[in-house]
Order: sequence, then C-alpha cells, then structure tokens
Amino acid sequence: MANEHRDSHDISMHQYVRRRDEGMVESNHLLQEAISRRIPHVLRERELSGVDRCNKIFSSIWLDANRVLAGTKDNQLMIWDHLSPLHTPLTRARFSCFCLPSYMTDDLGINNCGIHSIAMSDDRVIATGGQKPEDIMIIQGSNLRPSKLLRGHTDWVFALEWIDTELLVSCSRDKSVMLWRPNQPGKKPVDVRLYHLDKVRDLKSARMTSLFATLSIDGTVKFWDVMSNPPLSTVHLRHTQDLVCMAFHQKQGLFLVGSESHVQILDPRTAKLVETVEALETGRGVRSLSVLEDVLTVGSGAGSLSFLDLRIMKYMELENAGGRNFYRTGRGWLKRDSIFDNYFLGQEAPNAVYTHCYDPTRTKLFVGGGPLAFGLSGSYAAIW
Repeated sequence: MANEHRDSHDISMHQYVRRRDEGMVESNHLLQEAISRRIPHVLRERELSGVDRCNKIFSSIWLDANRVLAGTKDNQLMIWDHLSPLHTPLTRARFSCFCLPSYMTDDLGINNCGIHSIAMSDDRVIATGGQKPEDIMIIQGSNLRPSKLLRGHTDWVFALEWIDTELLVSCSRDKSVMLWRPNQPGKKPVDVRLYHLDKVRDLKSARMTSLFATLSIDGTVKFWDVMSNPPLSTVHLRHTQDLVCMAFHQKQGLFLVGSESHVQILDPRTAKLVETVEALETGRGVRSLSVLEDVLTVGSGAGSLSFLDLRIMKYMELENAGGRNFYRTGRGWLKRDSIFDNYFLGQEAPNAVYTHCYDPTRTKLFVGGGPLAFGLSGSYAAIW
C-alpha cells in the first residue's frame, strides 16, 4: 500500500509539472505542500551559458516563470531565459539606459562589492544596487528601465525588501537601516534607524504585516515595526560567525538565520532563539536561505544545496544525490589568472551558492554563485 500511495503521489507531481509547462498551474495549497516536499528529490541541474561574462552572482529574482534577473560582483545585471540556451546580458546595445559598467574590466573587481540584492514589489517595481554601491536604483519591471536613484547610505547596500508597494527597506555596511517611499518626490529616505553596532548584512519582512527583521554582524537580530523607530526587540544569536543571510517562514511566522555552521530559528513573538540546526557542511558558511512551504533550502559556501524539513528539523534524504543528502553545484566558470596560479593551483574551488530562488510556479530553482575565496574570479548559474 505504501508503494501504491507513493506512485500516486509521484504521478500527481509529474502532472503538476506538465501543467506548469503548459501554463495551466492552479492554486491548491495541499498540492503545493506535497510538491514542495517532492521537488528536492527530482531536481536536475542545467548549467547556463554566459557565466564567463560576469564575476560571482550575488543576487537573483524571477521576473516571471521563464526569466531570471541576476546581480553580480562586477556590477552587472543579467537576464537568463530558461526557455533559451543563451543568456541575455543587459548590454549597451539593447538596454543602454542602465547598462552598468563591469568593474572587473576596469581592474577594480576586488574593491567593488557588486549588486548584493534585488527586490521586486507586487506591482513589479524593482529595487537593486546602482553604479555606486551605496546607491539604490529603482527599475520599472514592465520595461526594465530605471526610474529613480535613491541616495542616503554612505557604504555598501547589502539587502533590500519591499514591505508593500509603497514602502522599501534597505540595510547597509554603514550600520544603518533606512525606509524609503520611491513613489513620492525626492531621493532621500523617510526614516533612518541607527541601532545596530556593526554592518547590517540582511533583512526580511513578514509578508502582509508591518514587521521586519534585520541581521547584523554585531551578533543580533532586531525586530521592527515600520511605524515605530526603536526596535521592538533584539535577539542575541548563539552562533555569530559569518552572519550573512536570512529567510522568513510564512506558515509558522519564524525567521531563520544562516551562520558559519548553523541555521538558527527565531520567534519574533517571544523574541527568543527557539531552535538551532547544524549545517551539513560546516566551516564555509551558510550563504543563502529560502523557504518553500515547510522546506528550507540551504545554499552553502562549500557549493552544496540541502533541504531541511522544518516540520521535523531534519535534512531530507535525497533519492538522486548519489547517497548524499545534498546536491553539489557544477563546474561553472573559473578565471585562471595569476592569483589562481600563485595561490590556488591544485586546490579545489567550489562554487558557493550565494543566491537561489524558486520561480513563481515553485517547481524550478535558480542557483547562482561563484568561488568563495577572496581574489578568485568566476561564476556559476544553473536552473534546477
């Protein structure tokens, strides 16, 4: 009977994927939950072309069910269409209005921080990094044309998040959190919050509420209401090395934080750390997190993708991962320059998973990254 149930479940999943490809996916919460637990077992990597034209993919969003917009360390915005074998860079020939220069070409690659965040509002307005790493560029998603440049931060912008279609939140290496209303006149923030003691590396909002959280390398997560300036509460983390990423679990109302070797789970209602789970590969850091129903996808600095079942707090045992409970990223592209020859020749250089995101149908996963080591140039992009 168990096998019969399993076969029936698999058929439903494959029917769902086929209907997705035909553009006929319907909304069904129970089916979505089943799919989210099945999808990790059937993922297959398809590396994308064009990665040799950029250095380290740091951020990404799906523009629609076929196209991914990615931001790179060398300050490029690139589009991949998963139905086409070729990528579409935002080049001067086609999108001259906001072709961002490649600082890798200008020999400034090591000093430039790149585009760490891309956020799209429900009405398809995109916020991302500008030519200067402390600026925020607003782009109209309908035509991919820039409409505004927001200025207020004095150092690199690390994360952006839309609270609603009117209100944008940002955080920066300058220790600040800023609120913006891009649709209103002016280019300055409407609120500046200076409560963290060090760089603010990431932020996430609780969808459909006024609550958001910020993560700082000062070892804390602060919870905020958009209407009140002092933080509602502060949680001191147990593991404080390599704090670079967060995720929000809508179903349970919990925030998740990645660190060097752990995933830490926080409850904003009690302002407490409620659970800690060790990462499968320790030492190189959790670099990206996302939640799909009750499954947390974990991207590591060691180049792995793993899937934590949040119902039982255990990593899923994958059926097609060669006996492992994680997938390994592919080769990507690595620039074999003098830095590589002098310091890394003969060593492994796995592609860290700096960013990953599920498409609107929640059955395709874009994964972007590149070598973790400082000084190495290269990139990786795939659709799973």
